[in-house]
Amino acid sequence: MSTLSFKEIKKTYDGKNYIIKGVNLSINDGEFVVFVGPSGCGKSTMLRMIAGLETITSGELMIDEEIVNDFSPQKRGTAMVFQSYALYPHMTIKENLEFSLKLKKVEQSTIDKKVKHVSTMLDLDPYLTRKPSQLSGGQRQRVAIGRAVIREPKVLLFDEPLSNLDAKLRGRMRFEISKLHQNLKNTIIYVTHDQVEAMTLANRIVVFNDGHIQQVGAPMELYQKPSNLFVAGFIGSPQINTFEMELKDGKLIHPNFTLKDKLDITISKITVAVRPEHIVINPENYDVEATVALVETLGNETIIWVTLDDLDFKVRLNVSESGIKEGDKLKLQFLREHIHYFNTETEERLF
Repeated sequence: MSTLSFKEIKKTYDGKNYIIKGVNLSINDGEFVVFVGPSGCGKSTMLRMIAGLETITSGELMIDEEIVNDFSPQKRGTAMVFQSYALYPHMTIKENLEFSLKLKKVEQSTIDKKVKHVSTMLDLDPYLTRKPSQLSGGQRQRVAIGRAVIREPKVLLFDEPLSNLDAKLRGRMRFEISKLHQNLKNTIIYVTHDQVEAMTLANRIVVFNDGHIQQVGAPMELYQKPSNLFVAGFIGSPQINTFEMELKDGKLIHPNFTLKDKLDITISKITVAVRPEHIVINPENYDVEATVALVETLGNETIIWVTLDDLDFKVRLNVSESGIKEGDKLKLQFLREHIHYFNTETEERLF
């Protein structure tokens, strides 16, 4: 277990275009932190710099208060689980697990004890004599995790480890990784573009975009109080609805509807954001009347796409059968305690 500290970390390959643009962050001992963001945002580059697989252009990376910029990967006390598993195909599962310990010339009796402990913890005992090609994707990913864990690293790094698995296996592996963290209490940094993984696994989420940190916080903190429009749009499924509006005489006016609440602020262009689950059907006190364009019945919930002239947005109902059909007119209310207000020009949260 270890602490990590990032001070003005930057990364460029050509001296001009920066992929990482000055990252500052502290990670606590034993914390499970998830780096999340779209493809190309810099999250995997950050992970590779922690592991020592990429050089740091400038800034300081500290592990346990020691600057490790110039340390080799072997001396940093980290271990990485890759998206592609990266197992040795000619070795058995037992040989894959013990390989790093043999390189360190650890005694065989100690190796055997560690392999037994890890294989039991990850339910790999029946597969130790098999080759990776004889295992399923989920089993191979457990082997890759075991190979990292057996080294007893200070920091365990995951680089999109579940993206090659189907939906059922991803759900199972999320449980396995969460249970692993509870048992080992390692410091874990986990990279993903999947916000469901981030919300279900993390103690804290770090949202990246374009080489910058957009927000750091607990999963529900990011969901309930996103700091800007990017975070609001990235966290939550289905994606949040946004409406660009103008404030006139204290009222928010959209070309298609008006919110009658009085707002005592001076900014005139405001983006109102409201999640699909925070729009309700209320014929008595509604904000907008819209036409149902599509009904998605998902078993435990229903997603309704509605339109009003050139405006379309989503409503989420926690019912399996709503009785609503295409062409119906719905009178909808935005739940005021869940509305988010952003400066349209800066995209920053107002309150």
